[in-house]
Amino acid sequence: MINKLILCVILFLFCCIPSSSAWINEIEMREDNSYIINQPRTFSIMPVLSSSLSPGDIAFKHPEAFRGPIIIDHCLLCTGYDNETDTYEFIEAHFHHGVQYRFEKSENISHASWGPYVRVFSASNEQKRNAIDFARKQIGRAFQKEWINKNYNPTDNENDSFADEWYCSELIWAAYYNCNFQFPENLTDSQCFYGDGIDLDMNGWMKVLNISVVAPREILFDDDVRRIFLFDFDWTNDCFYKRRSISISSMISLFQRKNR
Repeated sequence: MINKLILCVILFLFCCIPSSSAWINEIEMREDNSYIINQPRTFSIMPVLSSSLSPGDIAFKHPEAFRGPIIIDHCLLCTGYDNETDTYEFIEAHFHHGVQYRFEKSENISHASWGPYVRVFSASNEQKRNAIDFARKQIGRAFQKEWINKNYNPTDNENDSFADEWYCSELIWAAYYNCNFQFPENLTDSQCFYGDGIDLDMNGWMKVLNISVVAPREILFDDDVRRIFLFDFDWTNDCFYKRRSISISSMISLFQRKNR
């Protein structure tokens, strides 16, 4: 019972705290446009790119009731844009509808319940195409309601009974974790290769209570992504980015002491 309570708190923290790791590195840009990692700090300062959304970019979303990204509970993969209709195409793992396409006008994604947006700067165009093609092959599959042990291989049913189901951040993480391989429509899952790509989970394969999950915030604060400045709202000035991080290990220790 105590372990279940701790797990619930951890999952809540994944949504409510900027990072589940102990500290977030501060990143600065040198004059030659390279990046340096300074001493760890309690909040993140990441370079912001001025750009529009491109295929392969990642959008984050939070509940309509909140102004600004206090709670990030969802993320989507941008897969295209129709200039004539000013409509973006996304792929998402939706809680009720499973993996599906989602179409949004620019005016919709500039709403306060959307953002921030990030680009996987370490990915080549080919890797982004592969990530998108992987996500497309998951269309129609169920939403994974059991957040236990992330998996990038949809054929790994022997070790994971939920291998071919996805929660939102797991789908995007898996897409980039598999981005070094192609996923043509004419191949079945068993004919494809998996793994050895870009790991967008800032915590890697770290396990808490013997499980490893990837939450939207773990992708947002991973070293492989950079925020994109869109529309008129500068997310970097939002107080959310100045909130102090709390480590998951500290929270577990706190609960263990309280329950001794």
